Amino acid sequence: MGRAGWAGRLAVAALLAALGSPGCLAAPPSSTDAAAEEDRADARAGGDAASSLTITRDPDLAIPDLGPEVEDQVEVEPICLLARLSLDIYIEHPWRGDLVVTLVGPGDRAVRLKEFDGTDAGHDLIGNYPDSLDPVDRLDLFDGVDARGAWTILASDAGPTDAGVLRSWSLNLDCQ
Repeated sequence: MGRAGWAGRLAVAALLAALGSPGCLAAPPSSTDAAAEEDRADARAGGDAASSLTITRDPDLAIPDLGPEVEDQVEVEPICLLARLSLDIYIEHPWRGDLVVTLVGPGDRAVRLKEFDGTDAGHDLIGNYPDSLDPVDRLDLFDGVDARGAWTILASDAGPTDAGVLRSWSLNLDCQ
């Protein structure tokens, strides 16, 4: 996702937070409310209606220097057999290589997104796994999995002298 797409997601997330939204965005509705309800009914019944769901969180969690792993969690409720998963992430950190990030899905299925890399002196971790950032483990390990349940992002700082903040993350689900 380009900078404009990422900035747009952050702007929408900020607007939703200001309005007190629970942070769940669905794909744009069908042309009529009746058609949208029919799509939702098809998805609940396991019909052919494919859909997308994005859930955004803005936890602003401090990631302590050499401290314990921090976590933030979302609950996916609608039926969604995953065709594709991606994750937008924004972590502020003065030495990006210190970060270790893992995504844990329903049934405790975990994928490592980022490992410690003491040679990576870049600032901040901003982007989309797998579109603009390369995950350590493949996200297609979630393909075909029922997305209902708890999804947790885990982040830690494995290097000395600085700390970070998990600003936001978005779980992007393409359902079959």
